[in-house]
Amino acid sequence: MSKSIFFKPEFYSGEPDECVIDFIENYNLISAANEWSDDKKIMYAPIYLKKSAKAFYQNYIISNPTPSWSHFELALKEYFMSPGRARMLKAKLTNRKLKLNETVSQFLADFQLLAHKNGHSLDNQKDQNLKHGNNKNGNKATEYLLRIVQLNVEGMTKSKAELISDVFHHADILALQETHISDDQLGKLKIPGYIGHNKHGMATFVSQDLDPKNIRRLEGNKHTVGIEIGNTNIFNIYKPPSEKWTTSVLPLAEHPAVYIGDFNSHNMEWGYNSTDNNGETLSNWAQLNHLQLLYDAKQGGTFKSGRWGSITSPDLCFVTTDSSNMPLKANRQILQEFPRSQHLSKWISV
Repeated sequence: MSKSIFFKPEFYSGEPDECVIDFIENYNLISAANEWSDDKKIMYAPIYLKKSAKAFYQNYIISNPTPSWSHFELALKEYFMSPGRARMLKAKLTNRKLKLNETVSQFLADFQLLAHKNGHSLDNQKDQNLKHGNNKNGNKATEYLLRIVQLNVEGMTKSKAELISDVFHHADILALQETHISDDQLGKLKIPGYIGHNKHGMATFVSQDLDPKNIRRLEGNKHTVGIEIGNTNIFNIYKPPSEKWTTSVLPLAEHPAVYIGDFNSHNMEWGYNSTDNNGETLSNWAQLNHLQLLYDAKQGGTFKSGRWGSITSPDLCFVTTDSSNMPLKANRQILQEFPRSQHLSKWISV
């Protein structure tokens, strides 16, 4: 009896010099050769994942008890796709023209491959090209793919900073709350590989891989640290539980903008059993200014109280909407527990 041939996929660990798209394409090709179903593909995946990629898989399974390969494939690509490579593929796709002596079928085949790597179908990319508009200055707006990690660290230490740098090294932005660093010690608040924008109780770190010319500090209030990256405004929020929102609540920013952090406001809209004054004020402010809440009850809460044994959602994310009332395209995923913090880390892709 002849022995069936088994093909082994390549390994992927999520390191910066590895390409997640190449891994996914190879894995799908080998899976087809082995006649693996989608259920088997998701089941066998952790065998060929290492380091941060394997940690991502484990966190994904926790958040998605009934996983599908298609959803995991998209999540893996979104998490590990570097902004530089994404922009490069986008530029290649946008500028791809029919070459001399190239047949139309060859052009369409290569165009479709680029579109697939960039996350679009051929028709979707044509629609995107038609919809590309200009900003208020008449110039084509710069597009960014930003990956943000939000975490209430409940006290920053050197060991936590090193752990954050190691675990979340693919993030473009780290939005941290409750650093417990006094104003005169803010200069010592450092995370390897990131540049800090600090304020008492909060810190926003930006990856050194991003061009500093495209980054500037924004004016805010006592509950915010705001930065602008390209044309995207990002506000890191922390309001202590004992404080109340002011009349203006939070600074208003032009679209596109993201508000992330620990809001410490109870509202049934985001999973609490009741709504308090802070929760009502925050909800009214968001509705008045046409902000969209990114919240999925299926993912559960973001804060596990060691004292009360409860799970709640003080950590929130709001995004602005455009003139057509369409919200900024963004995705939020609750990740793993973080050592010596009752808050779970969150991953936001914009």
